[in-house]
Amino acid sequence: RELVYFGLPLDYWNNYVGNVREVTLEQATASANAHLRPDAALVLVVGDAKAPMIQRNKDGKDVPLLDAAGKPVTLLASLKDLARSVPIGAGKVVALDADGKVLVK
Repeated sequence: RELVYFGLPLDYWNNYVGNVREVTLEQATASANAHLRPDAALVLVVGDAKAPMIQRNKDGKDVPLLDAAGKPVTLLASLKDLARSVPIGAGKVVALDADGKVLVK
């Protein structure tokens, strides 16, 4: 049904992987520049806002990421820092509870 609905050839899925492999980096970049609007992007992250961020040290061990005061950095704090440093969307972080109620703006 979706092939007919979107007017695609009947062999669309048979050729899909090959067609995707033929796309060049230049074509993908041109398409992204033409169609994507980073300033209007919304990013959804699902997880425990209070969870400590983990980083892998030189020895290959996972250790908590610590702030300048030596305290563990949380997922929410990392996301807020990312929103301040990367120009995506409005740069706002809104935390919701499991029912969709706003916890933190």
